Amino acid sequence: YTIPTNTIQILENALGFSERFEQAILIFHNVIRNGQPVTNKILQILADSLYMSINARRRYNSFKLLEKARQNQDLPEGIFYKIELVKAAFVLSRSLNKKSIMKFLEEQTNNGMQLPIDTINALENETDNDDALQVLYNISKNKQIIQYDLLNKLIEHFNPNSDQFILIGVFENVAKNNQTLSAELLNKLEMALNRKQIEDNVLSIFVYLAQKGEKLCNNIIQKILN
Repeated sequence: YTIPTNTIQILENALGFSERFEQAILIFHNVIRNGQPVTNKILQILADSLYMSINARRRYNSFKLLEKARQNQDLPEGIFYKIELVKAAFVLSRSLNKKSIMKFLEEQTNNGMQLPIDTINALENETDNDDALQVLYNISKNKQIIQYDLLNKLIEHFNPNSDQFILIGVFENVAKNNQTLSAELLNKLEMALNRKQIEDNVLSIFVYLAQKGEKLCNNIIQKILN
């Protein structure tokens, strides 16, 4: 059964009312499943849930509906790539060719794309992979917030006695995104100042913190002044 255009418009208007949203969006779910095209507004609502919903089932259902919508109609390019980013997340853990998936994620994030929740969750299991770290660097550079569970995992991986330039870049972006740097990370960064190869990179983080008005210990202040 095809829903008339004027009914679609009425249902779209109902999406603006929180008490009617769930009922209206459920009808659109059925519209898509029945093979009927929907407007970009509906597609965007589904795409937004990939990034914003804390409900994993809702995110997955939105992904499957967008996959179905792709069969029903041509999708805007931005929404098409968001679907592909989620698909990458679902295949990453069992893929034998992670390099190609990481390359795709890196290309998209290099172009300014932010990642859906499930894609970031998948990367959380790849933090020992430099390609994954590069993707995380890109999204933090794109002003996307890195959740603290993932950030803590990156801090665990950070060894102040090695040259982990990508990780240091992530931490700098995190600071610039106004996220709080933990005491553990600050201690590790201070230790890293003793390593000449990465000293300048680490100092730039502390310089930024100083510019924000954060108090630094005398040792770090002397390093900056020197």
